[in-house]
Amino acid sequence: MEIKYLKDAPLGKKGQKAIVQDHEGKVLIALGFAKEIKLKSSVDSSENITLLNLNGSPVIDDFGSVAQVVVN
Repeated sequence: MEIKYLKDAPLGKKGQKAIVQDHEGKVLIALGFAKEIKLKSSVDSSENITLLNLNGSPVIDDFGSVAQVVVN
């Protein structure tokens, strides 16, 4: 979970962003020390996406570059 501190806490200053475990984030939010930051979608329109093989490794083209596809 990604959070933003609303006031100074033992592990973060006001305005600082941090990635914490879900249970830690829920406690900080309940106590008013932080708010959750919603993650944006990783795929925007007209963004390059790396193609992956079935085993999860990136596809390499004939020239040694990582193959990508443009999503509209």
